[in-house]
Amino acid sequence: MCSVRVITITREYGSGNSTIGRNQAGGRESYRGCLGGRGMRSVIALVLGLSVAVLILFLMGCAISGGFMSNPGSATGTVSSVHLSVIGGDVQVTFVALRSNGFSNQLGFCCNHVAQFPMNTSVTVNFYPGQDCNQIIVIVTG
Repeated sequence: MCSVRVITITREYGSGNSTIGRNQAGGRESYRGCLGGRGMRSVIALVLGLSVAVLILFLMGCAISGGFMSNPGSATGTVSSVHLSVIGGDVQVTFVALRSNGFSNQLGFCCNHVAQFPMNTSVTVNFYPGQDCNQIIVIVTG
């Protein structure tokens, strides 16, 4: 349990006596969570820092799609086509077609990854599925 006990000091007017805590003559006890004071400033600094990082990624043309990352996906095959598109006016998406066992699988990855998918090369890509595009975890060429 993480809490800090705060005791309010009150003064009884007319008697000249001060009371501390224990609900005596207007004194109150309350509890404040661990994030009060300095801890809260640290949380605010962390949130501000993450917001700046996301803004920088966005300005570089790499939007972050989705909220929480879901289970990773994986695809393996030979690169049969690759091209870069822009969706929504500002989000770069690399579309890759991977051929495997006679079937082709087309995937869209956030940002410009064209150079990481050489034509006619066997690749395995692990990624987090997203709404508009997938976030690459790792690409292994072979």
